Amino acid sequence: MGCPIDIICDKGYGAALMMREQKLKASVLGMTSNLSCPITIKMRTGWDMAKPFAHELVPKIQSWGVEGIGAIMVHGRSRLQRYMKEADW
Repeated sequence: MGCPIDIICDKGYGAALMMREQKLKASVLGMTSNLSCPITIKMRTGWDMAKPFAHELVPKIQSWGVEGIGAIMVHGRSRLQRYMKEADW
């Protein structure tokens, strides 16, 4: 959920997956049930700077009780900040 590139997000993947909770949950469950190692989840702060929501999504992911999530990391930029704008650490 860290990729901000249009061609990826336009298909509902990358950072856009942050806004597709059921698809995200299915993806996490699929990965953890098929891998023997912990997975890590990387996401951006949200879609744009004005409305960050990673702080709400992380507890939701944790509430799913999925075994096999080793870490959740938040990139300090929104999707629309891409890679160039100043990060909000």
